[in-house]
Amino acid sequence: MFSSRAPIGYVAIAGAELCTNQGFKNLVPSEAVSSDYLYFYFLSIRELARSRASGTTFKELSAKGFASLPVVLAPRVEQRAVVAKIEALFSELDKGVEQLQTIKQQLKQYRQAVLKAAFEGKLTAAWRAERQAADNLPPDRELLERIRRERGLRDVPRFRPAQDGIPQEWAWVRLGALGDLARGKSRHRPRNAPHLYGGPYPFIQTGDVKAANRIIRSFTQTYSEEGLEQSRMWPAGTLCITIAANIAETAFLGFHGCFPDSIVGFTACEPLIHPEYVHFFFESAKYRIAAYAPSTLPRLRRTSTCRRLRT
Repeated sequence: MFSSRAPIGYVAIAGAELCTNQGFKNLVPSEAVSSDYLYFYFLSIRELARSRASGTTFKELSAKGFASLPVVLAPRVEQRAVVAKIEALFSELDKGVEQLQTIKQQLKQYRQAVLKAAFEGKLTAAWRAERQAADNLPPDRELLERIRRERGLRDVPRFRPAQDGIPQEWAWVRLGALGDLARGKSRHRPRNAPHLYGGPYPFIQTGDVKAANRIIRSFTQTYSEEGLEQSRMWPAGTLCITIAANIAETAFLGFHGCFPDSIVGFTACEPLIHPEYVHFFFESAKYRIAAYAPSTLPRLRRTSTCRRLRT
């Protein structure tokens, strides 16, 4: 059975008597040809079959086109040898894929372990010890006082959650105290109205943030002038933090752009905190945040996220 439209080129061997619709072209091979041999052969010429398809609404390979496909035919006895060799090599490839998946998962776990250690102060323990000996590391109360002065705040609450596991010189601080933090704007009325889109202004969505490798360099949608009027333009360098769909994904805008209220924009007060530090912190906390997102998402949307940060 060879799928001849939407999509073209998928192959299967019937394991029992059956019927198919017009989306298949079916071949009952003679005794001179092995079904397994034809199966692998048709897989190998998928692109050739697609190139011979025609149609406007969707492409389809006609019965005539299917019948005219060339077949490289080996002697029957050698067909079995060809099939056996393919199956053996494919089996090795499948094992290789499994091993790569295992390695990928191990690397993912190692990455999270590195991030966890970083935000428990373990990676900079020796660095911190040197400066403590020189008496040039400020205590956490001085960090909080500096934040208060830089940001013009009346007070910066000092607190330590249970089992915080951070050095005594570090502090827990509300993210909103360390820079400008606000949700994106997208008052679509009606929702997804065509006149809001198709213009020159990039419109970033949660999927674009998730797909980015630290910096958002591409986008899948744009706003028109009308779209921009009901939204907000964020400057390049803004840290985008997703709070819906893909929870706690982060990436920096590589250009000026708009985004909806499912994304929070953060611009760090750089005398206090490095933007990359915030990015990596969310990377470290992403899976913990996502684990309880269903119960906390309304709160995450309404208030400034509170997480461990240091200068």
